[in-house]
Amino acid sequence: MHTALITGAASGLGWALARAYHTAGYALLLTDINADGLAERVRELGTERVLGLPGDITEPTLHQQLLNACRERFGRLDVLINNAGITHRSPTMQTAAAVFRSVMAVDYHAPVELTLSALPLLQQSRGQIIALSLGALLLPMEQLLPVLLPLNICMTGYLVWRHRLMIDRHLLLSMILPGMLLGTLIGYALLPFLDAALAKRLFGALVLWFAARELWRLRHATVQPARPLWLSRLLSVCAGVSHGLFASGGPLLVFALAGTALDKARLRATLVTVWFTLNSLLTLAFLLDGRLLPALPQVASYAPLLLIGVWLGERLHRRFNEQHFRIAIYLLLLITGSLLLAPWSLR
Repeated sequence: MHTALITGAASGLGWALARAYHTAGYALLLTDINADGLAERVRELGTERVLGLPGDITEPTLHQQLLNACRERFGRLDVLINNAGITHRSPTMQTAAAVFRSVMAVDYHAPVELTLSALPLLQQSRGQIIALSLGALLLPMEQLLPVLLPLNICMTGYLVWRHRLMIDRHLLLSMILPGMLLGTLIGYALLPFLDAALAKRLFGALVLWFAARELWRLRHATVQPARPLWLSRLLSVCAGVSHGLFASGGPLLVFALAGTALDKARLRATLVTVWFTLNSLLTLAFLLDGRLLPALPQVASYAPLLLIGVWLGERLHRRFNEQHFRIAIYLLLLITGSLLLAPWSLR
């Protein structure tokens, strides 16, 4: 049985990774400075193939305890995920030197030292090291979504209003939104019953197939045949299921709309209306459960960057011809599909 060691595993991305690797059949060695939270996570997964060791990741003694546990309990180490991290934001002149040392100790020195200590075990199993970038650690996912979604609503709301005359309202209301909403509910209902790792790979394979197919079609100048309405409706529901499972229904929705007569401008206007609607509903849910109001100061701090991005996007949109636009989208999907399939290298 393969073994994964995950730091910062009691919450956020570390906990999500722990669940994913547990579902995939790995034995887990989890660590976090939050002892109570870590113990609760171990209870949730069960102790048959999960061990939790709380502690400060900057302490070399914890590193030795973790590696000894790998040898004694599991006999091997196949994946080391350096997830634990902290961040701090304040004006440079008002930040004490001790703060810089503390951040570097957790985000740089600790993962480097743990990795060096774990190398002999990883070499024996021909294992993998995963180091998460600091950008992914700025906020836990449960705090990040209430910040990003209002920003997304501001961006898509502006684009919806600006390009409102280009929206295909009949297609939006008769096919896309009903299918996406129904599919999203189905996806959320199916999520507890699916093997998350397998589902993610299948989704990655689907994205890769679609992107490669469309790039081949563009290269050979083949014409996309018109689809029957029932098939486009079915694909929209599938896009909703994908959105419910992975929060990423875009590739399938683009595929569903590929058989329609929408040009670049109408496709863009109609798609942003979909995301504006779905993300508005999710933001309303965050408002009702109390997670939105604490995030509003961060929303306001990121708003200027959003304005710059929208301005730049508008300029690029006018300069891109439709052929180049579609090629860029499909290349992006090709990269996305490859990243979704990347966990194959961990098996």
